[in-house]
Amino acid sequence: MKDDFYIGWQPQSPKSYSHAMKLLIGALLVIVPLSAFLLVSSQNEFSAANFEFGKSTEVEGVLVKKPVPMLKLEGGTTADGKVIYQNILLVAFGKRGAKGDIVKMEQEKGDLEGQLVRLKGTLIYGDGKTLLELTDGKDALLEVKEGEQIRKSQEEKFGEATLKGEIIDPKCYFGVMKPGEGKIHRSCAIRCISGGIPPVLKIQDAEGNTNYCLLLGSKGESINEKVLDYVASPIEVSGQLSKMDDWLLFRVDFDKGFKLLY
Repeated sequence: MKDDFYIGWQPQSPKSYSHAMKLLIGALLVIVPLSAFLLVSSQNEFSAANFEFGKSTEVEGVLVKKPVPMLKLEGGTTADGKVIYQNILLVAFGKRGAKGDIVKMEQEKGDLEGQLVRLKGTLIYGDGKTLLELTDGKDALLEVKEGEQIRKSQEEKFGEATLKGEIIDPKCYFGVMKPGEGKIHRSCAIRCISGGIPPVLKIQDAEGNTNYCLLLGSKGESINEKVLDYVASPIEVSGQLSKMDDWLLFRVDFDKGFKLLY
């Protein structure tokens, strides 16, 4: 039997070669687009979170320093007349929490706890949560206003709970970085939380609904440095669960309450 032999400079290849190449090219025309479609469709949806980079917004509300720095706004009333509050989580420029900037503000203006203030900054928002970056540091405080104060929120306590989820840094997750969670974001989240940005536990219920808990020590103290080894890993946490307005609070005994799942 005589085998076909093809030299590249010849004008035509043998029929056995051309037939095989036509089959290969035809298969690739089907396989490559199909593989690309399957790869794209298997990825998580792109985050709808927002960071209004370069846009300054002024917000008026009551400054709350504990359990974490927030700006409390009235958001209407319920059917039975109960006031609804929205708490905007305050963070600083870069990978820092807002406490340092608030201390500098108070050096000039006195104690700001419970004071009606007007702040400017960069909004970060997604999945029902809003943050304000104090982009200009202490100069983000535009005015301390006199007037009727928003009354202190009543904390609703749910008791002991064990939750499973992932520790995230809210600044990146809710808008500054995409993706802002998981192993790929772990090193960034560790730097943000070690810089004072409050750690948040992202959880899901049995129906797949997502919620977020501000993580605190058993007495409401900061535990940022203690949780760094658990960031971006599936964990199980036990503690006291409560709710203050639109944020869940989870007070945990770090020495007893943290468990890596894998």
